Amino acid sequence: NLVDPEILNRLTPGVSPIAIRNPLSQDLSVLTTTLAHGILSAVSYNKNRQERNLRIFELGKVFAASDGLLPCENYQLGIAISGVRNPRHWEIKEAEVDFYDLKGILEEFLEHLSLSFDLVPGLNSLLEPDSCFIIKQGEEEVGWVGEVSKEILDLFEIKDRVFWAELSLGKILPRIPAAKEFLPLPKFPTVD
Repeated sequence: NLVDPEILNRLTPGVSPIAIRNPLSQDLSVLTTTLAHGILSAVSYNKNRQERNLRIFELGKVFAASDGLLPCENYQLGIAISGVRNPRHWEIKEAEVDFYDLKGILEEFLEHLSLSFDLVPGLNSLLEPDSCFIIKQGEEEVGWVGEVSKEILDLFEIKDRVFWAELSLGKILPRIPAAKEFLPLPKFPTVD
């Protein structure tokens, strides 16, 4: 969970990271405020080794300053996709993944948890302005989704398009219904 403070400031400007008292090095001197650093580093590592099609996720903690003595810890889910939609096949035309592929992953994940969500246009320094959406449940913001900006891709030396989503599990998990409700089958079904 330790990251380079300069890169972290580019990923989440305006969010002050928490410094470590005795860091092993200057490059690992603060706690992370987003999972994007680790996942985009993994995307870069794999792309540089000729792995074109990637579907990566991470469950982890992010840290934020708080009024108390200890920082706030929040579990996040980060997802990144890049490359082509389907494996190479003579019968299927290759098509690059896009925003809607990632949106489908989010829909399936949240539907499995019996949760709904809305996407509202927003701004995030990590994402392209015309492809950046806030994930909302009711009035509460629970995450971000969109295409990673060219500046951030250049920072990680990634040449392909990457789509990113990050969800706050601390906000989502309490909203999961305790039990699923089922309606009984009709006692006398209709006959056509």
